[in-house]
Amino acid sequence: MQFKIRFSDKDDVASYDPDKLLRIYENAEGKTPEEKINALM
Repeated sequence: MQFKIRFSDKDDVASYDPDKLLRIYENAEGKTPEEKINALM
């Protein structure tokens, strides 16, 4: 797993796709945000 941080709207991070990350998070197992984040680790 790789993490990419975006500091401002002027910065461009290749392959950063917030919509894809949201889909992954929404489809993760768990009912609470904490459970979903833990399921992704």
